[in-house]
Amino acid sequence: MAENGNEVKGLVVGLVLGAAIGAILGILFAPVTGQEARSRLKGFFEELPDKAKEIGEKAKQVLRKKEEAEV
Repeated sequence: MAENGNEVKGLVVGLVLGAAIGAILGILFAPVTGQEARSRLKGFFEELPDKAKEIGEKAKQVLRKKEEAEV
């Protein structure tokens, strides 16, 4: 079980980092003014902790369902 917890944690960290990097690059390379890009980045970083918690909770639910199915 400890291995599954570590795998899920690694998966969640990877998903969050990948999403963050992708969103940042998308915002930076989008054809908008600098002011608009900064505004979008600010909004993204304000929402990031909540999104990370949500992804973590979903991953925990999937792991619990998998463990229950194995029992």
